[in-house]
Amino acid sequence: MANNSALRGGAWGADGTILFSASLGPLSRVAASGGDPVTVTRLDPPRQSQHVFPQFLPDGRHFLFYVVGTPEASGIYLGSLDGREPKRLVAADSTGAYLAPGMIAFARQTTLMAQRLDLNQVELTGDPMRLADPVGSNGVVGFGGFSISADGRVAYRSGGGSVRQLKWYDRTGKAVGLVGQPDSSALQYPQLSPDGTHVAVSRTVQNNADVWLVDLVRGGVTRFTFDPAVDIAQFVCEIGEWRKR
Repeated sequence: MANNSALRGGAWGADGTILFSASLGPLSRVAASGGDPVTVTRLDPPRQSQHVFPQFLPDGRHFLFYVVGTPEASGIYLGSLDGREPKRLVAADSTGAYLAPGMIAFARQTTLMAQRLDLNQVELTGDPMRLADPVGSNGVVGFGGFSISADGRVAYRSGGGSVRQLKWYDRTGKAVGLVGQPDSSALQYPQLSPDGTHVAVSRTVQNNADVWLVDLVRGGVTRFTFDPAVDIAQFVCEIGEWRKR
């Protein structure tokens, strides 16, 4: 139906309209019968870097999606197929899901919450209610480890702040040593420097992903990027310096 090498979420509407994330950019739509994708949302860089994980509301016209970006811009948005400008509903650590009747569920840190949606005013109303805790989520990409059925049943992956540890392995796959200390900041995407003295990793601190350098000679971890956007450790060494790819 459509070619996409970096799909992050999709939704199939009752009328055959399919929404999907397009190459880590805005959302696009395409008919189930095929055709050329049409862009539905518009990125607002540098505040926004991705629109991901769309989900239709029961009316088949409005949809939820998650914006990955700066702390002021990231969160759950409400969009419409009629082209109206999407509106931010709430800051959250995951995409939203519709919970009948008339509520939106979302993860904030490790808690799955729900709050009533006023579709006419395009806002959440009342106080949020707690559904479950702990629930796994990944605020870096907006993924929530839960799903809600049409009749309101909730399934979720229990999780919280997991601890990760970098390890050395030999060519046979045998673990031969540890790298750095155990880390509870969503450590991922390790990349060894060409001279073998550092490992660049992504760590998420206060829901913001930055690149940090693990010193293999002296020990310790040093922050390398400081901007509010999502930074991933995909680096090369040019003339002895770390640079973004």
